[in-house]
Amino acid sequence: MSSMKSIDEVERLVRKLDRERQARLEAERIAEIATRSALHDNLTGLANRAMLDDILKTSIARSRRNHRAIGILFLDLDRFKNINDSLGHKVGDLVLKEAARRITRAIRSVDSAARIGGDEFAVVCEGAGGIREIVVVAQRILDSFADTFVCEEKEISIEPSIGVVLSTEESTPAELLRDADTAMYQAKNKGGRCFEIFDAAMREVATQRLALESSLRAGLRTHQFTAAFQPVVCVPSGNVRSFEALARWNHPELGAISPELFIRIAEDSHQIEELGEQILGIALRDFSGWLHRRKGPSDGDLPILSVNFSPAQLARPTIVPRTLEAIDEMGLAPDRVAIEITESTLMVDNDVVAANLKQFSDKGLRLDLDDFGTGYSSLAYLKRFHVDVLKIDRMFVRDIETDFESRAIVEAIIKMSSALNIDVIAEGVETELQVEILGGLGCHWMQGYYFDRPAQLDALKHHYATEISADAVVCKKSAEIKH
Repeated sequence: MSSMKSIDEVERLVRKLDRERQARLEAERIAEIATRSALHDNLTGLANRAMLDDILKTSIARSRRNHRAIGILFLDLDRFKNINDSLGHKVGDLVLKEAARRITRAIRSVDSAARIGGDEFAVVCEGAGGIREIVVVAQRILDSFADTFVCEEKEISIEPSIGVVLSTEESTPAELLRDADTAMYQAKNKGGRCFEIFDAAMREVATQRLALESSLRAGLRTHQFTAAFQPVVCVPSGNVRSFEALARWNHPELGAISPELFIRIAEDSHQIEELGEQILGIALRDFSGWLHRRKGPSDGDLPILSVNFSPAQLARPTIVPRTLEAIDEMGLAPDRVAIEITESTLMVDNDVVAANLKQFSDKGLRLDLDDFGTGYSSLAYLKRFHVDVLKIDRMFVRDIETDFESRAIVEAIIKMSSALNIDVIAEGVETELQVEILGGLGCHWMQGYYFDRPAQLDALKHHYATEISADAVVCKKSAEIKH
């Protein structure tokens, strides 16, 4: 009997020890998962920012002992936001995973890749003999993105901008990442799909950009921004269809700042909503005042005011009532105002944006689609959002005199617009030959320096009649005039 009891006790002890062993193994497995999760990016499996910092510290210490520099590559996927906005985050995640795979395959076995966040990646290149060795790695990564991505049966073309920096004896992890990031922005400013090597002059540019970002914030607070207006003219009658309002910034110390520069900074620093709202108010006020200083019959004979709206503005739930209230306060009818957006805005995967665009259309505002032909829109979107105007991107107009393909694209857009009963405007018209070619293709609404540079409305009045006739604003000079 005691023997049986002994056997039972041994079995219970064995089972207890087995449970404890299983519990210990499970705890170790969970700890390993937690550790890996803390040091790796869950989506791509690459090292995350925390692990990248550890890799950099170890690599820098080793480089000082061996007297061999390390290289840092900072990558950002060009126009990745358009993929998320147009095709959704599921496709965006697939693109990120494939990008990580291509980066990993392109680098050397001694290198380490990490996903810093969003669509930003970094590569640490150990034992670099010099900048040329790092440049070879950067070029291999660029080459690996040459083939299109296939995600959810969609072919997607995307390429990175890469910043390159080589360490010194005094380098810290934060400084290396900062300098590589600065070089990456220089690559992006050159149009992307390339790499740039960091130099000291870039640091000065980055410092100036940071200062300009702060100045932009102050400029919005102290109302330093104004609106300039550029007409859309009918050829050959000279009638003005509309005036496009364009943001201008005259810095109290630096003078006029390029719109391309400050708008990009406003977008990157999330100040574009406030800038857009200010320009809308200024444009409505200036346009209304200009109209009230003119003589003329009904609003139906007046030109239209076109105002640019960013996706961030259109994502605001209150944008429609606020805009309608501002239009009403200036004594304008909604159908005298056009909302001008870029192609990519139509494809934003955001119910609020889609609802706001529909509300604007229902309230009578017109919808102008800017930069058409750059590759995002489809006919389905044109029908869904009731687009009133397509504006042919200036890059096609610029090359229309010498490039057959550009001329063919412009002709196709004009014919399509006519079939869909949508007006078409050619942007960036600068020469008499461009005017003749566009007119011959059937495009009669044009905008560009050939007719007028953006200016205050009263500064444009010498081109247009002092009274608004029943036939709308008529240009005193013929369509042949040059600015």
